[in-house]
Amino acid sequence: MILTDVRALRFERFGFNLPALRRMRRPVCRAYLDWSEWRYHLGGGLGAVAVEQLYARGWAKREADTRVVRFSNSGMAQFRDTFQLRD
Repeated sequence: MILTDVRALRFERFGFNLPALRRMRRPVCRAYLDWSEWRYHLGGGLGAVAVEQLYARGWAKREADTRVVRFSNSGMAQFRDTFQLRD
């Protein structure tokens, strides 16, 4: 998976330290297939830091005893605005 310059800039504005992620042994950005949903998800260092940021900002939280992550309505709106995503 390739992280474009535009997306990299958005992640950096969000507070990610991309140079530090690039120095890690784990891939920076990787798509992985979630076999339970047959959908691709963001993995690698970027995915790990992203989910930490979502939790820290209160935009999303993990359901107890599951892998499910739920966004609050305001959290989803802020996420879409930050990364300029459309409905």
